[in-house]
Amino acid sequence: MRRVTVVLLSLLVFSSAIASESPAVDTRDATSKPTITLKWSARNEKLVYGYLIYRAERRQGPFLRINTEIIHVEDPATEDSISSYEYTDTSVTTGSTYFYYLDTISTGGIKERFSGVIKKSAPPPPTAETADAE
Repeated sequence: MRRVTVVLLSLLVFSSAIASESPAVDTRDATSKPTITLKWSARNEKLVYGYLIYRAERRQGPFLRINTEIIHVEDPATEDSISSYEYTDTSVTTGSTYFYYLDTISTGGIKERFSGVIKKSAPPPPTAETADAE
């Protein structure tokens, strides 16, 4: 039986043009594309080969896989080691809401659900006021 312990699954929204980590100031210009970054950590990955990411525009789906290649497990050296992962969804539309979940693929080729469904919105387009701020 495979045992994976989920440590953290969070979704973060960034714009590719934001220079600082301060969420108070939107420094995107009118040509910047929004992104949604998924970050998660896991341990006890001894039998895990990698991760698949799915996205939908509605909570009930349909969900489509968005990562073209499997996100491979970093190094499942020990049972207590914690690995951190990140995936940036660059195909989001400004101001749209998306729903995500992750699956694992075991070293034996079995796919299993890794996370629940999480809702996240891409940032709205910058206003003239935020586009001029730097």
